[in-house]
Amino acid sequence: MERAFDYYNGGDILEKFALTVLEDQSAFNRASSDTIRRHFQQWSLTAYPTEQRHQDGTIIGRSPRYQYAVQVDLEALNSVVYDALVPPAIDTTTKGLVKLIDKSWYLGRGEGIDPHMLHEPIEGMN
Repeated sequence: MERAFDYYNGGDILEKFALTVLEDQSAFNRASSDTIRRHFQQWSLTAYPTEQRHQDGTIIGRSPRYQYAVQVDLEALNSVVYDALVPPAIDTTTKGLVKLIDKSWYLGRGEGIDPHMLHEPIEGMN
């Protein structure tokens, strides 16, 4: 990844990039995607204004950082550690996975959409 950023002269992005990892086992162990979504919604309300404040005090543009949470549960962890190919090999079988959670999703959001456009239910919900 670093070579790609160097090639496109984007190394400064990596210097500014920081992940926020929430590892509270009492809150997240075996938590549903909905539980993660609700926690993420609350987290983003406070993180966004403090992390995105400009030098003059104004709050600047939103980013996907505050729209999507990445859930790495046991299934996802095993898929990345044991099932997927080791980098730099390309995994064309798409065995490795993580769960990308949209904080604005709600039950019933897909109603009225062509059934062929819907995805498989996750945790029993579309």
